[in-house]
Amino acid sequence: MTRKVFPQRVRPHRHSSTADLPARSQGDPIETGGEFFLGGRSVSLILDPSTHRLKLLLSHGEAEQIDSIFEYAGRIYVPPDLSASFQKAIVFPEHARAFGSTAALFAAIKGSLTNLGLPEQVALITIYFVLSSWFTEVLPAAPFW
Repeated sequence: MTRKVFPQRVRPHRHSSTADLPARSQGDPIETGGEFFLGGRSVSLILDPSTHRLKLLLSHGEAEQIDSIFEYAGRIYVPPDLSASFQKAIVFPEHARAFGSTAALFAAIKGSLTNLGLPEQVALITIYFVLSSWFTEVLPAAPFW
């Protein structure tokens, strides 16, 4: 995947803390584990393998940018401050990679679950629930059973 640079509207900031954030940003920094923005951009958590610290992956199509702090639309976004034990308990991705299509992603997840011994019907229900829960911000209602 070729990395592309975003337009000036999205600016990474290299700060060791949020104490010296730009004065023009609106309000306190937003701790996030993921966001969907208008126009197709999204931000996700990613683990920096060299520092073992969480960073944010801002992506739009094939363009991506990784940093500790982002300013977008006048707001500052930072990774959540997770306890060390909680962060170790979750497997965070270390990089982004193309998955092909939604159908290919679905099939890969199904294969993983059935290889772990889940019956196919249970795997399908699990996948539908997991994928629908990733996009609760854009669904008319939260998924339920």
